Amino acid sequence: MPWWFAAEYGVARARYLALYGQQATEASFDLQIQRLEQAKAELDAIYNNRTIETLTAGGYKPVEEIYEVIAANVA
Repeated sequence: MPWWFAAEYGVARARYLALYGQQATEASFDLQIQRLEQAKAELDAIYNNRTIETLTAGGYKPVEEIYEVIAANVA
């Protein structure tokens, strides 16, 4: 059962910008987000609301917390 690892757009973009700079963010990140938005219906069908916010303004969620969410939702 697949899970989508997500982050709020502004948080994810700021992280990418800090790592790769403005030019790479505009060339790669922004394009990727556009493609994800275009494929949203298909992605929703695949992941069926199995989404975990793994990056917040405070940083990455610990692996143990991610595991707990997944383990608690496995039938």
